[in-house]
Amino acid sequence: NSPQNINDNSTAIRLDQQLSKRHSVNLRHAYTSQTVDAFELVAGQNPDTTTRAHTAQLSWNFLKSASTAITTTAMFDRVGSLLVPEPNAVGPQVQFSNVITTLGPGSNIPIDRAQNRFRYGTAMKQTRGRHNWYAGADYSRRQLNGTEASSTRGNLYFRADFGRTVMENFLLGIPSRFSGSVGSIHRGFRNHEVAAFAGDDFRVNSRLTLNFGLRYEIVTAPTEVNG
Repeated sequence: NSPQNINDNSTAIRLDQQLSKRHSVNLRHAYTSQTVDAFELVAGQNPDTTTRAHTAQLSWNFLKSASTAITTTAMFDRVGSLLVPEPNAVGPQVQFSNVITTLGPGSNIPIDRAQNRFRYGTAMKQTRGRHNWYAGADYSRRQLNGTEASSTRGNLYFRADFGRTVMENFLLGIPSRFSGSVGSIHRGFRNHEVAAFAGDDFRVNSRLTLNFGLRYEIVTAPTEVNG
């Protein structure tokens, strides 16, 4: 009785350039957008969503020798999400103590959020006899910006109070409670991620290969730009 419409668009471009016998670079950019006109069993129940994602990457490849290769990469990744009440949604969220379905989307709608991730990494591979050694490290800085808060649109609660049922209070327009939020709802979180790894693919014979690896990661606690 209420179809959901999803519209996707995507594009990508890549360039591979051999600079010399030992050096080459790769450039890549991808973009994806999606809009969702949400399914609604009850008018205004689910939010409409718009999502946009960008990924840009630059890699440098160095063939040090016939057995040793080094790759260094820088990447930027961004994902933006916008969730808004659909056009037929009521202003505040209306709750009926679980007697009937809530009117309107969740109290945290609308949400306008963007996540940026800056990532840098390097890795080396080396072949020695039956061993394929590898090692590397990467660093990421994550930014999460946006507006998101509970009860931004307000909440009306109807209960079996005042000697009447929930529905009687609703029809009379007499809620038991109203809640809302005020103030700045902007959030800006920052954190860092660092990782280092090493390993070996050891070919014991034509029928058996052993894989050894070790990875250590650090994820810092997020800080908020507004304190």
